[in-house]
Amino acid sequence: MRNTVNQRKSPTQKRARSEAQRYPPHSPNAAQLRETFEAVEKVRAGNFHLVLMDMQMPVLDGISATEQIRALGRRMPIIALTANALGNDRDRCFAAGMNDYLTKPINRVVFADTIGRWLAKAVGGPPLDAEAGVIDLGEAVDRVGDRTLIIELLGEFMEMLPATVAEIEVALRDGKPSELAFLAHRLKSAATNLALVGLSKAAYRLESSALKGGGPPEFEGLVAAIAEEAQKASACFERIRDREKAAAGF
Repeated sequence: MRNTVNQRKSPTQKRARSEAQRYPPHSPNAAQLRETFEAVEKVRAGNFHLVLMDMQMPVLDGISATEQIRALGRRMPIIALTANALGNDRDRCFAAGMNDYLTKPINRVVFADTIGRWLAKAVGGPPLDAEAGVIDLGEAVDRVGDRTLIIELLGEFMEMLPATVAEIEVALRDGKPSELAFLAHRLKSAATNLALVGLSKAAYRLESSALKGGGPPEFEGLVAAIAEEAQKASACFERIRDREKAAAGF
């Protein structure tokens, strides 16, 4: 079967030959063009879970190569490798069908986080990053569509989180189940929108208990769980923010 496939000329291979004829046979441009089209052909014929796409390939750039891969019907994640993460470049990446981008020089921690997250989605497994049970950053970015913005929103949320937890603790101390339900619902909604996985679940459990008429002993345990998840989320966000700063060169 492999030999049969290799002997048959695909549209991509035919286009490679046609485009390469525009240059002298032994010129660097012709060789580079053939290599790029051969890579696209390998993606078409192979079973790849993820593609790393250099945006600055000579002759045929990453945008054009991505468009060809998408035109072939392949839906695996494509991650851009770019020296420029300005808004216009990001927009061009996403418009061409890429899923994410990494900025050169590559930060190893950000690289591992990004690759792990998209590979997990591609193969249907759980997120591979250490923060998955606390903050699913990939999910948050998918919802908002802007990594920088989601970091800012998370930062604002974390600044208000201690006061939110304090409000819940006051409602518990004052014996106000309806207030507990309201505050837990508000926290759950905000945490869910920002993909704060553990905190969202803890708030949901408190809201459900309060609405169903649970008692103080149960409330105490659920409020303590929220406080614990809030601490985890705060510490986790600090790690993420430090990582993002390092990736940006700050």
